[in-house]
Amino acid sequence: MYVFITASNSLYRSSMDYNVLMAKKRGGFDKVLAYDFETMIDTEFRKRNDTILSIKQGAGLWLWKPYFIHKALIEECAEGDILFYLDAAAFFISDVRMIEKVMDDDIYATCLPYIEADWTKSEAFDIMDMDKEVYKNSFQYQASFMAFRKSMRSIMFVEEWLNNCCNPDLINPAQNIGKQIETFQNHRMDQSCFSLLCKKYNVSPHKDPTQFGIWGYPEVRGARYVGVKMKNEYPIVIVLHRLKDFGLRNKLRLVKRTMCLISKNIIKNIRRKRC
Repeated sequence: MYVFITASNSLYRSSMDYNVLMAKKRGGFDKVLAYDFETMIDTEFRKRNDTILSIKQGAGLWLWKPYFIHKALIEECAEGDILFYLDAAAFFISDVRMIEKVMDDDIYATCLPYIEADWTKSEAFDIMDMDKEVYKNSFQYQASFMAFRKSMRSIMFVEEWLNNCCNPDLINPAQNIGKQIETFQNHRMDQSCFSLLCKKYNVSPHKDPTQFGIWGYPEVRGARYVGVKMKNEYPIVIVLHRLKDFGLRNKLRLVKRTMCLISKNIIKNIRRKRC
């Protein structure tokens, strides 16, 4: 069975509604779940982690993300089922089986063209006993989308990710400025915890399934940027837009922008072949 989950609050409601619609219409999922992190977090869990969940940024530093993924994996999936998480401000345009067929592990993840130590505070490397150059100077993994084939390995991974995110010293972006490297930008909270854990579990990254997997993510001033070269495993499967309001006007803008980028990419490939 293919299970899809996403989560949001009222701010991203229109985007999440379209996300859910496309998961059913284009994603090929058997079960589609949409969680509200303002009302659907267990009372006891909220009490235990109030220090984190009461922080406005990310509605609790995005702690709700591993919480709902763990909840769905345990309660909604049988052994061998595929669970796919996607942020609310994105949507499927192709079948999830395109991704599932290249999964050579029970954990599916992609990476960004940004270096880990620029986006993860040094304290996190220390706490997770990963203070090594091989972890610091490699790509950071992406946490806007991910997939798990339910197994002991994937359950252990998600449980450890959730436990790490419940540690304020790990997930909180507060850091000792003097301990950070010169190119450090900021701590990516749940994504930093996810990324380090992917490296601990030796998860091999796959091609980004969004439009950015074709034309790349933007460079960030002051941060290191290294282009990601991946095997062309599938076409664009997901559109990532990050918009709170996904009404008709923004849909039209996104289509126009996407078609423009596709045209530029085609022209670039033609010129490259001529050379």
